[in-house]
Amino acid sequence: MNNSKLPIITIEGNDLVLHPSKALYNETTSTLVVSDLHIGKSAHFRKNGIAIPSLANKNNFWKLVEVIEFFRPKRILFLGDVAHSHHNHEWDDFVDFLQQYQSIEKLLVLGNHDIMKAEHYIQAGLNVHSELNELGICWMHEAPEDNERAEFVISGHIHPSVLLKGAAGQKLNLPCFYFGERKGLVPAFGEFTGTYKIKPKADDRVWVIAENKVIEVSKKT
Repeated sequence: MNNSKLPIITIEGNDLVLHPSKALYNETTSTLVVSDLHIGKSAHFRKNGIAIPSLANKNNFWKLVEVIEFFRPKRILFLGDVAHSHHNHEWDDFVDFLQQYQSIEKLLVLGNHDIMKAEHYIQAGLNVHSELNELGICWMHEAPEDNERAEFVISGHIHPSVLLKGAAGQKLNLPCFYFGERKGLVPAFGEFTGTYKIKPKADDRVWVIAENKVIEVSKKT
């Protein structure tokens, strides 16, 4: 697979490549955008007596390796909720993982789950922001319902998905990239995150992720 086989949407002059890993790549700034990784979520649940396999965290790392090697970005922007909750050993594993990419600048837009002490983000080499404004796009974790800003807002937070309905009445809920008139949504990258069904308007554009492909769906879906 190469970039030419992936869908690209241009927002405010930025060419955004949509990848089946659920990451987004801004070709204009050589920035890989990853939202809602939720590192440490499986360990958090196990600590509270819910049996969740640690494989979910390892899968996050494998997916990150694949998409980083595919795009070879100059920067990685974590679009909020890079961590799930308080510090645990899975965060330490993440810090060790990031050490192999010291030449890549790492930025974090804080999300509602990013509640650890600042020292942990510093340890990971993350340059922390409340939001990031670049080239006509405001990257934030949780967007307002109506965007009244001058910039086009792209966010994560809600783990967007859409419900597809077949002619025979079958239904399938799939994670998606969404772009409306003044805002966009990036799907959750992390394993074991769940989704929230959105209801796109007639003129919105939606791409679902299915079978390692990114597919634009009909406005009638």
